[in-house]
Formats: sequence, structure tokens, C-alpha cells
Amino acid sequence: MRSLEIAQVIGIASFITTVTALTLNILWSRRNRREASIRDRASFNAGFRKWADAVLAAMSAALHHWQQGEPITTELLGELSALIHQGRLFLLNEWRAQDQHSLEFPGLRPRMLDCIYYTYRFVQMPREGREVSEDWDILFRLQACFVRDAQRVMALDAPESNMEDLRKLLRDPEFLDTSQMHPAILAAYTEIERPSSISKKNGYR
Repeated sequence: MRSLEIAQVIGIASFITTVTALTLNILWSRRNRREASIRDRASFNAGFRKWADAVLAAMSAALHHWQQGEPITTELLGELSALIHQGRLFLLNEWRAQDQHSLEFPGLRPRMLDCIYYTYRFVQMPREGREVSEDWDILFRLQACFVRDAQRVMALDAPESNMEDLRKLLRDPEFLDTSQMHPAILAAYTEIERPSSISKKNGYR
């Protein structure tokens, strides 16, 4: 009888030890996965930050040249165009109808890429008779909109964010905002598409 009781105690202790070890292993694995995900997010942010820095430099140059009446060079336009496409490596178009399968970039651009695109389009308009201060405001607001969204991607307000947090953000309709109704984008679009200045150029989608 005594031996049976001892065996039961040993069995219970063994069970508790096994369950405890399994629980600790699960918790440890979760912690390791989260830490790895945080590191992956940091790595993504590093590449994204390099691209965003280049975007802001190009947008600032475009704003400055436009305000000062300086030529908008083909080099600057080429840089803005390239940055739009480079941004597609980080920000996917919002998927749309199935009949868009044959397009190179099916769907609609997310708002961040629209900020670059409308800067690119805006500075190609004729400057004659335009109000410089109003144009400066439009270009500046496009840049500010880009900065605010870039801050969200880099999770400056939540440095411990991981890749799952990033995936949720990049799928968020409010973040994508492909409606083109953001005040900065809408103001640029309105000026570009005015009958007196419309160029009928093919735009990126």
C-alpha cells in the first residue's frame, strides 16, 4: 500500500513537472518568435527609412525648385518616378476587380505613393500665372502627409511593434486610403486636372 502511494506521488510529481516544462517551453518559444518578429520589423524599417529619406529629399527639392522658379530637371523627375516604383516593394496596391489581372500594377496606389505621384505630376505643370504661396502649400502638405504615414510604418510611437502589427497596418483601409480624398492629395489632383492645365498624361496606377 505504501509503495502504491509513493508511486502515485511520483506520478503526480512527474506529470506536474512535464506540464510545467511544456508550458515554459511554449512561453519561451512565443517569446523567441516575438523577439524575432520585432527584429524583422526593425530590419524592414531600416530599408523603409532609407527609401523614405530619399523620397523626402526629392520632394523637398521639387518644392524648392518650384517655389524659386528654378527648372524642374529631368533628373529630378526621373528620381521621383523611380521612388514611386521602389515604394511598391514596401507598399502594395489595394487589389481591385479581377479584370485587372493583366495590368502591371493591378489595383490602386496606397496614399503614400499618391503623395509622391502627385508631387511628380504637379511640378510638371506650367507655372505661368500661378500663385506661388498656394502651390507651396499644396506641395508641403503632400510632403507632410507622406511623413505622417511613414512615421506609422516605422512605428515611432510603438518601438516594440512586430511584423504582425506591420501587416495589419499595411492592410488597414484608413492607412491605404486609395480614395484620393485626403485634403493634400485632393488639392493637388484638383489643380492638375483643371481644364486649363490638364496634360492628359498617362499616370501610374
